[in-house]
Amino acid sequence: MKLLALAATSTGDDPKTGCILEVAAVLFDPQPDLHETTPKQRRWATWDCIITNSYIQGSPSRLADNMEVIEEIAGTFPGYRQRLAPSQVVPKIREWLVSNDVSSDAPVTVAGDSYDRFDRPHLLRLPGWTTMIESSLRPAVLDVGSLCFRPDDGRLQGLEECLDVIGVTCGALSRAEERALHIATLVSRFFT
Repeated sequence: MKLLALAATSTGDDPKTGCILEVAAVLFDPQPDLHETTPKQRRWATWDCIITNSYIQGSPSRLADNMEVIEEIAGTFPGYRQRLAPSQVVPKIREWLVSNDVSSDAPVTVAGDSYDRFDRPHLLRLPGWTTMIESSLRPAVLDVGSLCFRPDDGRLQGLEECLDVIGVTCGALSRAEERALHIATLVSRFFT
């Protein structure tokens, strides 16, 4: 069983006024049929990019929180990740998914942190997301908050709180790549 941890970073909660800055994905099997000594890199396939928007707008607090990413987009902060125009993101992630045997004939379930409420609305604004990516995703989403549900107050935990429950110290998770990797870590821990 493969799952796709998917995360995006944006400059605001509303996809109409905020810009998507980066996308990251981790394709993983939470119950791999491998020896425990097999390195995580052989069990997990990762993909990420920054999106070279020509114009960036959003809420002041989100712009401040994501200044490092914005500087990387502007070229004033050294970066190592692939830089893609918004129109290039979907074809590249589709190519990566297909190279990892994910397609409409072999879809995966998304694991995310409030994916339907936050990440998906932003990703839907990328050209081609609906036609090229959504067909490879199962309609159900595994929200990591449901793994740490608190019946006493009825609320879902956020990613950072869930990681704390399993003893993983992570600090603030502002980057998409960090969040996608931690989502995969959290889900994998619940399956072992």
